[in-house]
Amino acid sequence: MSPIIALYETLRLLTPYDINIGKIRMGNKMGDGGYVIADCLRLGQPVFSFGIGSECSFDLQLAERGHPVFQYDHTIDGPPFVHPGFHFHRLGLASESDPAVGLLTLHDHVAAVRPRLGGATLLKIDVEGAEWSVLAAADDMTLGQFDQIVVEVHGLLQLWKPEVCDCAHRALSNLTKQFTLFHVHANNYAPVGVVGPFVVCDVMELSYVRSDLVRRAPSRTLYPTALDTGNNAQAQDIPLWFFPFAPEVPVEEGERRALLHRLERVVSW
Repeated sequence: MSPIIALYETLRLLTPYDINIGKIRMGNKMGDGGYVIADCLRLGQPVFSFGIGSECSFDLQLAERGHPVFQYDHTIDGPPFVHPGFHFHRLGLASESDPAVGLLTLHDHVAAVRPRLGGATLLKIDVEGAEWSVLAAADDMTLGQFDQIVVEVHGLLQLWKPEVCDCAHRALSNLTKQFTLFHVHANNYAPVGVVGPFVVCDVMELSYVRSDLVRRAPSRTLYPTALDTGNNAQAQDIPLWFFPFAPEVPVEEGERRALLHRLERVVSW
């Protein structure tokens, strides 16, 4: 397969769909830290959150709604906020387990607490680039234990490298086996560039829901949506009016005017 075809096939896996369930934003309403999820959370549904750093508003809002949040980050001593619903572990996420350095696979993390949980859970991953190898190595049974997955993916401008493109393709293919990508957002702290013939955002936030929980249709959504905000509140959000994110079907006149109005909100001349 040629490098351009491999790149196209990888980017094509980032095509979002519309779903028959509403969306809600959890975490900060402005700036960094918020993610869009499908509005189908169950009462007390557990949450796995990998990558905490200094920002955990997503975790905090879920904990305040009664969700137990299992937090993991091997680079900090504890979360920036304290909440009785937080269960923090100074452990990291990797494609292969190495307990000596505090890194475990997604499978091993889930297996360690699964006996205490009931039913499918919500997964959030923001691990600064390790997500590609982690998801590429994840098995179907482990991923199938989640209802929803939100992940920030990094380094898309490196997709010109065959090994990066291959790992990203395997990771995204693993997700799309069981999940539907229903929301996309570009992190405007990171650059937008060109890889081969394609415009590419270096860092993106992706929201997935298990496909058997929804009905999906070709996207008629223009991103960013009203639920989105720039991670960098001092800069423009990034309109995704290009492959593979642009609406796949024609929009009606009223929708077109609404989309243009939203474009005016995120683009200044």
